[in-house]
Amino acid sequence: NKELTKSNQDLAVARVKAEEAARLKSEFMSTMSHELRTPLNAIIGYSEILSMGMSGDLNEEQQDYQERILKNALHLLDLINDVLDISKIEAGRMELVRQPFAPGDLLSDLKHQAQGLLKDKPLQVSTHLDEKLPRRVLGDYGRLKQVGFNLVSNAVKFTPEGHISISLQCSGETQWVIEV
Repeated sequence: NKELTKSNQDLAVARVKAEEAARLKSEFMSTMSHELRTPLNAIIGYSEILSMGMSGDLNEEQQDYQERILKNALHLLDLINDVLDISKIEAGRMELVRQPFAPGDLLSDLKHQAQGLLKDKPLQVSTHLDEKLPRRVLGDYGRLKQVGFNLVSNAVKFTPEGHISISLQCSGETQWVIEV
């Protein structure tokens, strides 16, 4: 009985410490949320000002760079939001946002992000959209884009030269795949 009582007391102390660690982590994540989002929102805001032409016209190359900055800043904001949702994942409460979207839009976004990663690498990027895919599908666009971007990022990182292909293909009547 004494050993069991001692074990129970030790477990109670460990539980209190774990709860305190979880509280501190939550507090840290909240602080980081503010600290990361503030400058990122400034980048997004100024990028949108440039996009609207409020500071003058941009040539085609500048417009392309500006669009890449904005898209990547928005992607970074999504990633920050995902990291901050870690408590939902740990609690098993992560929910997918099922909404209709065009597979072609996902493919276009992934290609654009790939081109932004290329820098000076001698790589070509091509895309293929299976014509059997419906014009709109139901799914979590943000999560799919995140997974696709990770695949594309790895392809760019580990392909020194040559070609990267991104495709969306039917895989049965109710499924489809992203292939990089």
